[in-house]
Amino acid sequence: MFYNAVAFVLLAIAVGQRVQAARILSIFGHQGPSQYVFIEPLLEQLAERGHYVTSITNFEQNVKHGNLRSIVVSENKYLYEALQHATNKPFDKENFDTNGKIFTNGYEIATNILKNSMIRHIMQNERFDVILLDFIFCESLYGLVQHFDAPVVGVSTIGSTVSIDGLMGNSAPLSYVANLAMAHRYDENMTFWQRCLHIGLCFSLNILSL
Repeated sequence: MFYNAVAFVLLAIAVGQRVQAARILSIFGHQGPSQYVFIEPLLEQLAERGHYVTSITNFEQNVKHGNLRSIVVSENKYLYEALQHATNKPFDKENFDTNGKIFTNGYEIATNILKNSMIRHIMQNERFDVILLDFIFCESLYGLVQHFDAPVVGVSTIGSTVSIDGLMGNSAPLSYVANLAMAHRYDENMTFWQRCLHIGLCFSLNILSL
């Protein structure tokens, strides 16, 4: 998925952009650093090749470059500690409320991004040729695609889940592909009753994510 996204970005930049640099907006608002670290080298290379990159995230850019503008949404940093606490707990019947709070974090992430003064200034005064967007818990930010009237590359930095498989069109039958939240308990060798329970739990998680 990552390499397909990279290929699409480079193709989008190449088509119609042969004589001038592209303006690229990257939004990776999820509070986990691992959700941003894999895309950081790509942004650095795009800047190195002459394109103008605006990166919206929760972490400072490791490499400084004149073509790479970093906007840090510091209000989202505290959400990472809550995420770590929730994901380190075992998955059981008392964990549904915790998972609901994780999905609710998406509202806070998107709100903090859209309220940021620098980002609001960009929305009012700038245009972009392509948008890179991590949609984990931040589907509402797809509205920026219409606002900027630019093509988007949606990226998933988390493995197979019910919501991600539905958005990306992945083939992942629940009868034998364990959901990410339950992968520590179930695998492809589930018994018949475990498969039934797994499907029921996945539908419940899907309802929580609505």
